[in-house]
Amino acid sequence: MEIILILMFISMNWGRFDMLGDEQIKFVSVTDGYLLSFIKDAKERIIIAKPAYKQEEVKTILNIVKNKDVKCRLYLESGEESIRKGLGDVESLNLILKNYDILKVQLIDKIRIGIIIVDNNCLIYTTNISLLEENYIEEMVPNGLLGNSAITKQIDVELFNNEKQLLINREMISREKLFSSLNSELGRDRYINIQQNIGKTIKNLSFNPPIGLNRLRKVNYYRSNYKIVKIQSIGIKIKNKKISLRPFTLMLDNRDEREARSWNIFSAEDLKKLGDTKLFYSELKKIIEHYLLDAGRFGYIVNTYKKQEFDKEIKELKNEFVEFIKGENRENKNNRFYKLIQFGSSKTEDNLQSILDNSRELLIEYLLKVSENDRKLLTEIYKKDRLLLLDSNQNGLSEEEARRLFIKRYIVTTLKFPTPKDIIDRIDVKVDYFDISDELINDNIDFKKVIYKYNIHHIKQLEIIETSEIRKVE
Repeated sequence: MEIILILMFISMNWGRFDMLGDEQIKFVSVTDGYLLSFIKDAKERIIIAKPAYKQEEVKTILNIVKNKDVKCRLYLESGEESIRKGLGDVESLNLILKNYDILKVQLIDKIRIGIIIVDNNCLIYTTNISLLEENYIEEMVPNGLLGNSAITKQIDVELFNNEKQLLINREMISREKLFSSLNSELGRDRYINIQQNIGKTIKNLSFNPPIGLNRLRKVNYYRSNYKIVKIQSIGIKIKNKKISLRPFTLMLDNRDEREARSWNIFSAEDLKKLGDTKLFYSELKKIIEHYLLDAGRFGYIVNTYKKQEFDKEIKELKNEFVEFIKGENRENKNNRFYKLIQFGSSKTEDNLQSILDNSRELLIEYLLKVSENDRKLLTEIYKKDRLLLLDSNQNGLSEEEARRLFIKRYIVTTLKFPTPKDIIDRIDVKVDYFDISDELINDNIDFKKVIYKYNIHHIKQLEIIETSEIRKVE
């Protein structure tokens, strides 16, 4: 976005630049070394606006200002956020605080791009280079623009007001909006109490030090390329589904402690008809082994480039399993569960609905048996179900018929006997993703072993990982 704004500025003012000299702009790859080299060429003035500085940069600027009689003005962000992002260091703030008069320091709320004016040349670049290695930046797409005197003059006037404001073409509305935006980002009128502000920032950073740049680079890489994954299967283990019978047995006068306290929704035979749910976990394991790295107690690790495909596979697995449990589309040749299960001995009506209906009828018969001749239950029935009492009086229902009708309703309304929808709606594979924390990457020995085990530390951007650090986790 910052480079787009800069290019807009250049394109809208191209006709006003001096076309007789050398080329107006040049794309460059800006590294720490390039910045220092550019600053060292100063003979008359240095104006820099960027979020934060490094100690070496400030030392170089001070050396030039003191020894070459070069005028200087520095803009930097107030607060500690830019330091914590790795865009600068605390040592630079100490130098700036001691020399703020010489450096003509001004504090800004936010600075989105880096702008450096050295004499009659300017450098404009993105400010996140600290998170990348020098040799990596040199090979990537250029991240900065080097401009000559014409562009420098425009930047000087529009952003720093060193000369009388140039006439503005009123038809260029977008140009005015552009510089209104940039000027608001620079916020030139908001700096006060520079020494106190910088001193407070240094104090805060000393109490709660920022993450070191090498550590930050590692965190930035892993967070961009890997995620911690936690997987939880919900409602898959159908054999565990039970309902409590206690509310019903409490209404009985002749309770037998030996009677069942709960009811298994599915019998062993039912589970055979539905298929062994071990198949689901077997298929889930195949997907996990293909896409994820087993990180032990930390869960799993997924490469962010594989995340979308992994999510798709999990969704398809769940949908096929639901279809399989419901007994739908048995001719679907793409459903892996129908391929794995032989249905030759199963009747076509053995689907989830019919199995639940059968289980519910068996439960009704069981509760009729344990409540037979129980006078207390009959009293409770007519207390709890007035409509049943009225129906019994009008239609002359027998006691057994009244008990059967009551139990049939009671199973659904109070004991919450499940419907196919209840069971299917609970079937889910919950996948949660988490960023890899700084503590895991840099301080946790067990997690370092995981990184070393899967060889995911051998990447160009992380040449900063020392050999000794790897040996420590072996």
